[in-house]
Amino acid sequence: MSISWLKAKNDHKSFRFFQNMGFDVWELEDLEKTDETLRNLVR
Repeated sequence: MSISWLKAKNDHKSFRFFQNMGFDVWELEDLEKTDETLRNLVR
């Protein structure tokens, strides 16, 4: 099992701790494509 975090690309404060700890943090340029990104991560 893998845990990934999603955040807006222009959000520079959220999930900084997780990025520094080496977790997967995906930056989304277009928040309308959140569902598509989630589907790709589940595959």
